[in-house]
Amino acid sequence: MNGQHKSNNRLKDQKSPYLLQHADNPVDWFPWGDEAFQKAREENKLVVVSIGYSACHWCHVMEEECFSDRGIARLMNDNFVSIKVDREERPDIDHYYMEAVQLITGTGGWPLNCIALPDGRPVFGGTYFPKQRWADVLHQLAEVYRLEPEKLKKQAGQVEQGLDHIQVSEHTPRLDQLDVSQLNDYAGRIRKNLDQQNGGLRGAPKFPMPQLYRFLLEYYFETRDDKLLDHIRFTLTRMMEGGIYDHLGGGFARYSTDEQWFVPHFEKMLYDNAQLASLYSQVYMLTGEEAFRDTAMETLNFMRDEMLSDEYLFYSSIDADSEGGEGKYYTWSSYEIDLILYKDAEIFNDHFGVSQHGNWGEVNILKKAMDVPQLARKYNQPESKIREVISKGKNLLLQKRKKRTPPATDKKVIISWNALAIKAFIDGYKATGKRDYLRIALSCAENIISRQLESDYRLMRIYAEGASSVDAFLDDYAFLGDALLELYQITFDDKWVDWAAKITDYAFKQFADDQTYLMNYARRTDPRLTTNKKELVDSVIPSSNSVLARNLYILGQYFASGTYIEWARKMVYEAHEMVTKDPSFFSNWLRLMQWFVQPPYEVVIVGRKAEDYRSRFEKLYHPGIILAGGTHEGNLPILKNRFKLGKTQIYICQGQVCQEPLSNVEEAMEKIV
Repeated sequence: MNGQHKSNNRLKDQKSPYLLQHADNPVDWFPWGDEAFQKAREENKLVVVSIGYSACHWCHVMEEECFSDRGIARLMNDNFVSIKVDREERPDIDHYYMEAVQLITGTGGWPLNCIALPDGRPVFGGTYFPKQRWADVLHQLAEVYRLEPEKLKKQAGQVEQGLDHIQVSEHTPRLDQLDVSQLNDYAGRIRKNLDQQNGGLRGAPKFPMPQLYRFLLEYYFETRDDKLLDHIRFTLTRMMEGGIYDHLGGGFARYSTDEQWFVPHFEKMLYDNAQLASLYSQVYMLTGEEAFRDTAMETLNFMRDEMLSDEYLFYSSIDADSEGGEGKYYTWSSYEIDLILYKDAEIFNDHFGVSQHGNWGEVNILKKAMDVPQLARKYNQPESKIREVISKGKNLLLQKRKKRTPPATDKKVIISWNALAIKAFIDGYKATGKRDYLRIALSCAENIISRQLESDYRLMRIYAEGASSVDAFLDDYAFLGDALLELYQITFDDKWVDWAAKITDYAFKQFADDQTYLMNYARRTDPRLTTNKKELVDSVIPSSNSVLARNLYILGQYFASGTYIEWARKMVYEAHEMVTKDPSFFSNWLRLMQWFVQPPYEVVIVGRKAEDYRSRFEKLYHPGIILAGGTHEGNLPILKNRFKLGKTQIYICQGQVCQEPLSNVEEAMEKIV
């Protein structure tokens, strides 16, 4: 390609696949660190901080259009010190510059490109820039810094003030009690944002938002509002029938670019698929609708087959692009399908909305367009025959697809995302009874602890190529603690709750802020980042503070600790001012608020049949149960003085008030349904 040149820069020794994608750029990239900023100070140059991730389509586009171009590279190398950051390795850096860019421009996304002073303070930024626009930005800022440096320094001060204001205003406590009317108000406001025609939240692009729907499912469980359940079922159905879902190999793409869940951004992220597998499992457990179970299983099987390493740790993502094109691996021409399926192609094409001329440009994205009963009527065939044709067609196309060049997999392991995967396989086990799912969850947790937990209970966020790196952030501690508490409840093995308590206590000490009850995101603030973010927003992934608060609540029940529970309550109170602004983006906080309004049941099962009785409870969808127990008394305070030799007893408590113990599991289950 004209103007292109390959060389080696300072990224060639990095382990991040995203950084390595830029290692042969003519841009003289630095990884984040002292060397880059020292050079910027010594040469008095502005800094380009460019942030992305390996599965990002528009990151690839900008890399090819801009960073592989010799003219752009010369402009960057002569006037700037350029730094590449993998947002998945260093979310603290991403959070800081993302907030700055959102403050400057009102929007954000990836790739994230920020121009900063030599000390790292941002002065300008944006997301994807076409080649000429990027060149213009670089020229203009280099010229302003050469002629009027004070102008940019003033701009940096204003941005810094704005970031400080965000930190202060987010954390002003306004609440000293919670009641059901508040929850009802928040749920009502969320409902106004729901897309009744297509499912999900209104507008485009459409993100799955599994945490939001988990809250709505739990809220439905308390209110039994059938219209709400209908919307949940409708949304999940539209998603699993749309182009955002991989109908051949299982799993969901990151989001849909349109309102109808049709055209995906084709990258597959571990965190999306883990949370959606959990959600579909839970909806199946509540409704018994097999389509939700099947989607959960197909998603879990995709994660197992495509994202699980030999060490039982999960890779982070699969790229959107292959062979130079977005979605090329997943799309089909009608000619290809006709050639592969021959006489069955017509039924298959009707089922998946395949057009002779393509439904996405000249190719087709598979989506469910006609259901089996409709096809049976159209072709005058039994439904069993139609299902056979579709199943056979999917298998044949999948085998053909496997012969294509697959998109790249980012094989780094991230603790917080693996914790979500552990929970997904636990939920899949509850929904299906498949022991293999539980085995995967247990193996993943064991290997995280053996490879990424230090002797002082400090976690390392990243595991890649046999080595751990990057000091973990609050989400790693919070999400792993959450997963370990789930493992305890599914096994009654004390070691999991012990580990959860130890890493939570460590996080409590290391991330605490001396002015609020909320936790900082980073254990140590990078000296070039002028604020230490407190993560509160539950977006596609729940916020680290909301997950940690929920963990504290559960640990408070297990250890009979009012301190844990009261701290969780105060975290909710402090977050509450933000929740009132838009409850759609604080759904995990709302789940915990619901527990403070309607305390969960503490169900303690102790005795010889504890394992059998527990298995009865775990098959029940009930978001208001905290399970504990075992075949012996154990060391947890919640079990103290509850073991009676020769008996299996079930203790049901709520808000530290306990009923008389029961020995009949059916009777006990009736008490909480």
